[in-house]
Amino acid sequence: MRSSTQIELWSKGRRKGVDRPSVLDHCNDVCQVAHVLWEVLNQPLADALKVPVDLLQSRLRPLLFASAMLHDVMKANSAFQDMLAGKLRKQRFQQPVRHEVLAALFLTDDRFWGQWFAEMLDEQQRWVVAWAVAGHHLQLRRRRDGESQDPVFRTSNVPGKITAYLGHEQVIEILKSVGKLLGRGQVEIPKCENATFDVLDKTDEGLERTILCFVRQSDRMWRRWQRDEELKRDLAVLKALLIAADVAGSALPTKLSTKDEWKQWLTTELGRTLNAPQLKQVYQENLGDRAPHDFQVKVASSKYPVTVVTAGCGNGKTTAAYMWAERWAKGRKLFFTYPTTGTASAGFKDYLLLQPHVRRTLIHGRDEVDLDAMLETAEDVPPIERAQRLESLKAWGQEAIACTVDTVLGLIQNQRRPLFAIPAIARGAFVFDEVHSYDKRMFAELLRFLKTFPGLPALIMSASIPQNRLQALKAVAGDRMNPNEDTIRGELKLEQIKRYRLHERSQAECWSEVDGRLSANNGRNSQKILWVCNTVGSAVDTYRAAKERFPEAKVLLYHSRYRYKDRVGLQEQVIDEFEYEKDANGKRTTVRKHQRPAIAITTQVCEMSLDISADMLVTACCPLPSLVQRLGRLNRYATKDDPWPALVYEFSGRPYREGDAPLHLEAAMKMVRELHDQPCDQLMLAKYIDELQSNETLPEYSAWLDGGWQSEPLPAREGDNSITIVRAEDLPKPARQCKSRDVTELSIPMLFKHGFSWNERAGGYPVASGDHKVDYQWDENTNSGEGASWRKAN
Repeated sequence: MRSSTQIELWSKGRRKGVDRPSVLDHCNDVCQVAHVLWEVLNQPLADALKVPVDLLQSRLRPLLFASAMLHDVMKANSAFQDMLAGKLRKQRFQQPVRHEVLAALFLTDDRFWGQWFAEMLDEQQRWVVAWAVAGHHLQLRRRRDGESQDPVFRTSNVPGKITAYLGHEQVIEILKSVGKLLGRGQVEIPKCENATFDVLDKTDEGLERTILCFVRQSDRMWRRWQRDEELKRDLAVLKALLIAADVAGSALPTKLSTKDEWKQWLTTELGRTLNAPQLKQVYQENLGDRAPHDFQVKVASSKYPVTVVTAGCGNGKTTAAYMWAERWAKGRKLFFTYPTTGTASAGFKDYLLLQPHVRRTLIHGRDEVDLDAMLETAEDVPPIERAQRLESLKAWGQEAIACTVDTVLGLIQNQRRPLFAIPAIARGAFVFDEVHSYDKRMFAELLRFLKTFPGLPALIMSASIPQNRLQALKAVAGDRMNPNEDTIRGELKLEQIKRYRLHERSQAECWSEVDGRLSANNGRNSQKILWVCNTVGSAVDTYRAAKERFPEAKVLLYHSRYRYKDRVGLQEQVIDEFEYEKDANGKRTTVRKHQRPAIAITTQVCEMSLDISADMLVTACCPLPSLVQRLGRLNRYATKDDPWPALVYEFSGRPYREGDAPLHLEAAMKMVRELHDQPCDQLMLAKYIDELQSNETLPEYSAWLDGGWQSEPLPAREGDNSITIVRAEDLPKPARQCKSRDVTELSIPMLFKHGFSWNERAGGYPVASGDHKVDYQWDENTNSGEGASWRKAN
């Protein structure tokens, strides 16, 4: 039998064509990356946090280097090594305890490394390092009421014993390096023998009690320190930097040969920032020979690092944002954030795609990923996390990034993608677009982001902002916002154009008026009607009725419950159907591209993802901010008073039963009735938004900043009882062989079904099969259909 020093300790599984690193090699790699990250980021990070760089250096630098060296030290255990060798899978076992938790346990237990570590750092610093190490895979939390298995210590389907190779020469070398990094190399390394634990041992010396003691001590320590705001900030930043260093330390050795090449790559990529001429070219191409609106000039000339804009559709907010960025994103990376994948993709296509002079990229949950490009880890890391790791490296070297807002604000809730991208975020300037669409959790995260990073410039753009939220913004931003003008309003001459005429109607009356529009047959009928429903079920019913009523018209259905690839295609179809012809100079004319009647039936997805202009809007009543957004899809390009009809029918029930939604539904109907049959403009709508009452209480908790010793990702948005699945019938290969890139385009968001099993996954997505199949109605010839629905039980 080999001694512990003869056992080969690997940090990664085998991968064709790549030398896999030992535990010691990988810890050294990550520590080297941490040094370069600190060298590049310490000043930008201090500026972003608005703390003296010397203070940040003294508080964080040694802890980062020690954490990086220790983060994977306890991959030196039998369960992890057996997992890499495939032994656990053959026996259908899982690890009883994660390696990073073992490392934290040994660092804080006097029976192992605790006394040695106490000579390295003070008490608070020791626990901060232990928590950073234990949480770097975001799987550290206490057991919740009702959970059958402790997330930190597993007792089902596990090997009977686990051995920690504490006496292995690689482990000893790692501890020596930590001593040198902390300037305490003279302190004697603890002489520990290998520790073998009986997993089911319930005594005080057993592994279960030892881990329980670590959890209780962590709870006790955090209660002592949880009011220390500097500590909370330092711990959160340390965790993020360690995770980023681990990402790069795992990826770079697979593509670059030497540490000098790593340093050059990191320094070059993170150092890429925008200059004013680059940004000017972006917005000048959009303006063409037109002079910017006064509103756009006002946004561009803002002297305040937090600028708030409220303007309706058609004001040119995006162009104004790039004009703002010419000043505020100079020497930074620009993050242009959108609320949905559709709007992020459209924003990237319309403004950044054709800008070869700018290093730019698109990041959201379903953009194209190639995991084989740089990184693969054989550890028990979910495929989706591996995709997100690659995406983060993609962001590091970009100058402009179009992304979903979760890519930035998800940081506040420990979301992986923004944690991995923290080196880029620390050098960023941020545009938060369509802020009116934020639920209360996401808006609270915006506030916390602005509070945590007072040195990062932000442009906040919205069609409207209720007074309670505007006051919350002012309270957080303080003197970073203009004290004499809360918001920059849109172009007055555009917002006073009478675009709409509101009518309250029954659904039967709506059908009658739609029939009058679509059935007119004068040879030139190109009427385009948008009908918005509040549920997928009602949208499908309306679609079926419209197809039967209007056989000569183009009838389109667009909602969220499609395979992603189909949804993208449908979105393009709807936009194309409502498009206008362009003249020789590429300017929009008043002639429709398709000279035929058409009706698009959609759900709430239209409120942001469809940049179209309808001739008539029919909509179920919805909360006032949503109704204003839907109106933005009617007569969008008006240049003079010419109000077009918006028909609104009453609605109650799901999804508008909770929070402020019922109150805002009433406000919407109040507006419709008061403005009934009157020509109205965007300023008139804004008046109702400004008067909107709210009882909402914004959540304050941040998993990243307030979680303390625990590290787990929480949702960045309020739960909508949905789950994203793939259908077994759609899989191109057996589920276990699928990677994220194989199935992302096949993913479908569905309302969660009670009893659905999460056991089988493909590329990280749960597979719908067996008793929980999903039917999918789709015609490949016409690229249209009703989409997905849970199969009804026989």
